[in-house]
Amino acid sequence: MRAVIEAVCRSVPSGLRRPSSIELAAEAGRRALEAAGDLDVLDLMLSVGLYQDDHVQEPALAPLIQRRIALLARRRDVFSFDIANGACGLVDALRVTDAFVRAGTVRRALLVASDVDPNPGRSVGISFGAVGVAVLVGARDASEGFGDFYAETFTKHAHLYESRLTWLGPGRSGWLRRPRGHAVTARTGEAYADRCVESTALAAARFLEAHHLAAEDLDLLVVPEAPAGLPTRLAKLLGVSEERVAGCPDSAGTCSAAPGLALEAAFASGRLARARRALLVGVGSGISVSLALYGRDC
Repeated sequence: MRAVIEAVCRSVPSGLRRPSSIELAAEAGRRALEAAGDLDVLDLMLSVGLYQDDHVQEPALAPLIQRRIALLARRRDVFSFDIANGACGLVDALRVTDAFVRAGTVRRALLVASDVDPNPGRSVGISFGAVGVAVLVGARDASEGFGDFYAETFTKHAHLYESRLTWLGPGRSGWLRRPRGHAVTARTGEAYADRCVESTALAAARFLEAHHLAAEDLDLLVVPEAPAGLPTRLAKLLGVSEERVAGCPDSAGTCSAAPGLALEAAFASGRLARARRALLVGVGSGISVSLALYGRDC
């Protein structure tokens, strides 16, 4: 059996209420399940969101998201848990799902990611556009599906992106009392984007070489626009024509949802289904790179 992508859907905030990462993930998940049609089979649900409502990380958000999806709210046979690895989390979750599918223990899995500014007005250095994305993966006896995965972390560049959670505590600032609670502060070094591109190209070259493949053997690069310019610059370094790049401008300024938004663009256009070999990319702080080969000949 192979893990095959059955649906990819997104959700965006509606109305004037403050966006909720849990609600965005749940809405994207609901749309993915409805797009697939068969709602009876679901064994696994993974949440990979990092910047969540009010910085909540415990307990796991996956069961909370599941309870917000009416189709799944009463299900007790779905194994739900979180995977936290920022912009690489979704590709890592696909790797975990693929392992379950190959072991014969999962017939269908729902993967969700969402990003929001946890504390608008208090966060420093982040400007996430609130968005949710969901990927529905099924197990099929077919030639199409995930072939292999690869991950590498370039720790020498870890200092180029730092994100900290700080307790504000009581105090005054001028005439205004500073609110109690937490605030996230992110700092990005000037060379961060450059090192992301270089690290991703190096990891991809090693991954392809291990499979005796060259860049020209790829029909499609599925690359998020995070950091900005990554799809075009990565294609140039690898020697892949821009016509074979499936990027997504909407993924700029996102974190855990970024790879899913690029994947949604490739899936909705039919380019993913037509590709013999596609390379899915996730890259973020660390600098960490997660890659996946998908298609009919991988």
